[in-house]
Amino acid sequence: MWNAMSMKEAVKQWEAHTQQKISTAVEIKLIGICPSLDKMDTVMLSFIACEKLSLSSNNIERIANLGSMKHLKILSLGRNSIKSISGIEAVSETLEELWISYNQIEKLKGIGMMKKLRVLTMSNNLVREWVEFMRLAEVPNLKELVFVGNPLEERCTSEGVWRSEVVRRLPNLAKLDGQQCMETEVNLSDAKTELRPKSAESEDNEDGSKFKNSGDEDEQENEEEEEEEEREEEEEEEEEETEEQNENEKNCIESQMELSVTSNPVTHSLEPVTEEIGLKEE
Repeated sequence: MWNAMSMKEAVKQWEAHTQQKISTAVEIKLIGICPSLDKMDTVMLSFIACEKLSLSSNNIERIANLGSMKHLKILSLGRNSIKSISGIEAVSETLEELWISYNQIEKLKGIGMMKKLRVLTMSNNLVREWVEFMRLAEVPNLKELVFVGNPLEERCTSEGVWRSEVVRRLPNLAKLDGQQCMETEVNLSDAKTELRPKSAESEDNEDGSKFKNSGDEDEQENEEEEEEEEREEEEEEEEEETEEQNENEKNCIESQMELSVTSNPVTHSLEPVTEEIGLKEE
């Protein structure tokens, strides 16, 4: 087993190298210390002016002692042995970027407390389920996310749904895995759902619907034929009634003419009748 370097010794070496006091430093880099750091111990309480802290490429297992960093905006903890984000809440009011790739994080409980977090880089961790991923929806200002290399991302990428699912679940995200989120990706998941193979039940229902529609069309055609036949019968009846009426009128005129005399008054009295009949015949 290797001997880890203490944070106190690391700070001593940093101050000697940079000719700065750690208590006044705005940016502190303790990257890849040899031997590695394994603890974020109480010496860090003196980092009171720090805005950017880099502790990547060590062997740190737990996030701790950030409470005195009231100005911390960027925290880099990549390539360590961290298993939980517990402890990060100490800088929830100020932290804007968290770089924590290549660790062993499975759970994201507490991430929703990060009120100002805009950038989260946590590739190559151990998040497996959507239920944990969806805790990111509680982060109000999250705009950029790097999640590649987690089991959840690998599975969904192999299924071809990773980006569309993330954009749908985190609609305010601007960049995912280094690429801009496009508006066209929002509905892609729904489009894929519509293109899924149909189940036997849905096919049966569709066939039944086709048969039903076919039956409705046949019934409508029959109704139209019946209506046409009725119209034709009505027209025939009207023609017959007209012919009968004309025949009756003709008989009536002939009867009147047989009884009439040739005097002018009678002739004049018949002329209007003749003209009326002539109009009807035309």
